[in-house]
Amino acid sequence: MTEMTLLATDTIAEPVARLVKRVRLSRGTEVTLTDDGEARLTRNGTTAGIGRPSAWTSKVLRRLQSESLPEDELQSQALAAGGPAGLFRWVENLRRLDSTGMVERSLTHAGELVSSVRPMGTGPSDKPPAFDPTARQRLSRFTVIQVVDGALVAGHPASHLSVELGPAAVEMLAHLRDWISWEEIGKSVSALPGSAIRAMLDHLARAAAIEQTNTAGGSEPEGSAIQWNSFDWWLHSRSRNQRVVAGWGATYPGRDRFDKLDPIPEPYLGPMLELPVPDLSEVARSGSALVTVMERRRSLRKHDDEHPMDVVQLGEFLYRTARTRGLVPTADGVDVLLDRPYPAGGSVHELETYVLVRHCDGVAAGLWHYQGREHRLVRVAELDGPTQDMLTAGQTAALMDTPPQLMLIVAARFGRLMWKYETIAYALILKHVGVLLNNFYLVATDMGLAPTAIGSGDALSFAEATGRDRMAEGSVGEFVLGSLPAGHTPQYMTQWGA
Repeated sequence: MTEMTLLATDTIAEPVARLVKRVRLSRGTEVTLTDDGEARLTRNGTTAGIGRPSAWTSKVLRRLQSESLPEDELQSQALAAGGPAGLFRWVENLRRLDSTGMVERSLTHAGELVSSVRPMGTGPSDKPPAFDPTARQRLSRFTVIQVVDGALVAGHPASHLSVELGPAAVEMLAHLRDWISWEEIGKSVSALPGSAIRAMLDHLARAAAIEQTNTAGGSEPEGSAIQWNSFDWWLHSRSRNQRVVAGWGATYPGRDRFDKLDPIPEPYLGPMLELPVPDLSEVARSGSALVTVMERRRSLRKHDDEHPMDVVQLGEFLYRTARTRGLVPTADGVDVLLDRPYPAGGSVHELETYVLVRHCDGVAAGLWHYQGREHRLVRVAELDGPTQDMLTAGQTAALMDTPPQLMLIVAARFGRLMWKYETIAYALILKHVGVLLNNFYLVATDMGLAPTAIGSGDALSFAEATGRDRMAEGSVGEFVLGSLPAGHTPQYMTQWGA
């Protein structure tokens, strides 16, 4: 049989009544030919070359961009088209593409999908152990199953592979809630033969979605894995490892999906309070040197309600820490960036500052939004219901005997960052919160105030108080602020070590 005869049929045999291993190029893989006839395959910024392909190879690669084909049938055709050397080149090229995350491998039985291994990133960070048919298996506690593009997909945060699950595979998952052997699964899942069960478990093992043990009663996590829960490990792993995700960084994933947010949010409709603008030259003359401020910085949990903060102090504090100094359009006109007194990734500045006031001379109690460009506060809500819940939660988290005079609530307009950055957007938000809270600490210390950052907050109460969609704008950080009691001398170490 000649190569041209193979191409003319344009068909590949489709066995139906048995387990079939299939391959296709990973979704998003581009195939191009250079001027000298070499093939280049590109996905997620990674390029792999396979030399000058034969006409048969070029034809098959085009088909594999959009459909999966039986692997053994492809090998038979490669052998028929190019002899043993042609088969070797085909297997070697597939192996090379597989190593760069450009090949999906799937299993079908009786024409129905059992499972499919989908590369999400470019390569493994840790290579999990292969499926061991003599061991017992169970789902990893870090494995998450979700709907992706209409398919049910299982994934592990440390793996660049995910596994698409067919109906019969979903039935198997219930048996993997505890340690079990593949033979025991076979007795309960009649829809699949043992070979299909073993092959699917191999897919899950390759994607690190299952754990394996040869211990009779099973084994439990040990070492550093004990300290992690699933949610934290997913956030950490996916935002710190480019090799396990489909896209990373400033890829503008929202460009074609939703409108970018304006740099300045829509104002609230409540009363406005213009804040006094401090004279920064005078502040510079009277302020402490940076090294002194840093060494004096402490978390102070007592406020002087007889001599509370006033609107002038609050205005200076916000002006020095969180105001918007200017708007800067990007050179390409794609976005408008903000200039503030603290750094942020890409100068996008998604954070907004709210002030929850209990006791501050010149400012009515309640929740206020700080408009940094205009340097003013806009009233959002009274101090009752959800705002009182937030204040109480802040007092508890700060370990204070009395309610704080003020609580600063840092919120993020998530779309500002997620429109530009892929995978790392939420992790960037958390970094930005840390930067801003440190700004709060240093300025409060320089002004002789009593500051305390707190590690927890109430996002639901914030959404109730502001009326904001909590997936569009939500609270991500809190900071307690008040006047320092007269005669109070901060110690180098507080009782709580902060």
